[in-house]
Amino acid sequence: MAAVRDRAAAFSIGINAGKYKTLARVSKATATRDLSDLVEQGCLR
Repeated sequence: MAAVRDRAAAFSIGINAGKYKTLARVSKATATRDLSDLVEQGCLR
């Protein structure tokens, strides 16, 4: 459970392409596109 809390805390201050890339195991370009899409859809701000 501590690992889950630590991971959640790390994202409480935001997510960037580097964090998303590691979490989703995708390229930086894909991470950037995915995050941009999520912002456009209103899922992230």
